[in-house]
Amino acid sequence: MNKPPRQFVLKRVYEMASLVEGCIDDEESLIELDWADSELLRGLAKFSKISLLHRYIYAMIAVEHRREYRKNADLYETEEISTLERLFDAYDVIYLPYRNFRSQIPPEEVTPHAEDPFYQWFQSQEASFELLWEKLTDETFHLLFGNRAFLLKFNLAVSRYVDLHKVAIPGE
Repeated sequence: MNKPPRQFVLKRVYEMASLVEGCIDDEESLIELDWADSELLRGLAKFSKISLLHRYIYAMIAVEHRREYRKNADLYETEEISTLERLFDAYDVIYLPYRNFRSQIPPEEVTPHAEDPFYQWFQSQEASFELLWEKLTDETFHLLFGNRAFLLKFNLAVSRYVDLHKVAIPGE
């Protein structure tokens, strides 16, 4: 039985690939992976559908976006939020539209130190963002997997990281 060809959306994937390529230049970015996870370690020795590269791509996308949304929440206005919502729609991710979101902080209690409404919306929709990041990870993986120079750089960085941090890889 033939499976239908895979359909890629390819929205912001080149941007995500560029982010990941830049991150691997600092091999300490590998610290974002859960090196205590037995599935991750097993994936170093034998084939796993979710490879170390998948995990790294997802980690870099998630870390970067969480930092961006926390640090610059006040900069997200109608246009930027609409762009995010179109991305959710393009990848068929269910989410609560920003216009329907109601902040848990009453307007009279909003202070300069209170979390920005955009960041509150992000936190309330974090599962949707994580699903979006998974879909972006999958497409970014397919793009980066064809880049031999990147794969060499990634493998060398992982090798150095494992040696330097004495990551215990199971014998089996």
